[in-house]
Amino acid sequence: MSCEVFRLPDSATLDWERDREPTANTTLIINQTAHITIHSTDLHSEGTYSCTLQWNGALIFSVPKTLGVSIVSTVPPGGPSRNQSVVLNCEISQVIGSVTLAWLWMRGGRGKLVKQEVLRERHPNRMLNLTLLGLSEDQLHWACVVFTESMLRAQVPLHLTLPTTPITEPQEIKTGKNPQSPL
Repeated sequence: MSCEVFRLPDSATLDWERDREPTANTTLIINQTAHITIHSTDLHSEGTYSCTLQWNGALIFSVPKTLGVSIVSTVPPGGPSRNQSVVLNCEISQVIGSVTLAWLWMRGGRGKLVKQEVLRERHPNRMLNLTLLGLSEDQLHWACVVFTESMLRAQVPLHLTLPTTPITEPQEIKTGKNPQSPL
């Protein structure tokens, strides 16, 4: 999310707040625009954030923006099987200007870009999906990321699990005939 002012007077501050409290380490000011960056978004990140302009300690204006977060679960219970296709969906609530949605494959603390799409205000949907044809042990960690103007704005980690199947001992095949009988 971003908040832009035409002119930022001396001794004025442009900040993001949540519940009238400053949001620590989230506001980045570039060219009189306050951008908020929320890393590792979860349900606790959901709510109303306000962009505030204060001048000489007095509140000049406050613009609220709502951030929604959705929980995604898989079916069947226990997660996907190794040979099933899995579709990952990433959706944002609104697009102002243009944003880039992307799926990163996470390995060793680093992300590899797998798919991205630039969305504009009049884009028909606000979603990016990625289909994994078969799930393997090294494909369990993903992140949906949101960029505006090449800057990371939000990152939502996604950790998949493979079902655990018990290992059984091979069973001896019995034919129903007594091996000691002549026939």
